[in-house]
Amino acid sequence: LKQHRPAEQQLKEQTVQEWQTDSKHQPVVREYFILLTVSISRSSYNPSPSFNFFTTQFTNISIFPLAEVITPNIPELSVLTGQEIADEAAFQRAAEHLAAQAGVNVLAKGGHSAGEASDLLVMADGKGEKWYRGTRVENPNTHGTGCTLSSAIAANLAKGFDLAESIGRAKSYLFGALLAKMDLGMGSGPVDHSWNLHGDFFEN
Repeated sequence: LKQHRPAEQQLKEQTVQEWQTDSKHQPVVREYFILLTVSISRSSYNPSPSFNFFTTQFTNISIFPLAEVITPNIPELSVLTGQEIADEAAFQRAAEHLAAQAGVNVLAKGGHSAGEASDLLVMADGKGEKWYRGTRVENPNTHGTGCTLSSAIAANLAKGFDLAESIGRAKSYLFGALLAKMDLGMGSGPVDHSWNLHGDFFEN
């Protein structure tokens, strides 16, 4: 079907394209693709195994190599690798396997573990790994934590921080948002994204 866009929308898109192709603007045009592998979460609908299989096959081939980093939690990491993850050693092996197989940096999130909420970054080029040790916050309102983390990583990359530091800053921001313990609405509500409006995360 042919889509008819308003004239002002076409003008906006043309202006953006011209701005991006202007050589004097090139140094500040930066694009980052953070892939949040949402298929199994704490608070939302979890799709069927057949859906997970289709998603795994498609994303491994078409999308993963394009991303700066992907951010699977433990159940998603298990689906994507076909490995059972019962302890930290298995968690690390699965993250390393996915990074090597898919050719992408992997931030494996440990929030679903029974112990501490620690994440592991595995670089696709095999040049390093970094643990982000975290303290679990007892807060029933965790809806959107994965989205918040990925968005914060992208924001810090756009500010010029490297991937490892961007993840560290994003995790600190999310920790504070959870610690604020905002209680909004019924069920599993969102974290408090405005907890640090005048702090370091927004000023730098």
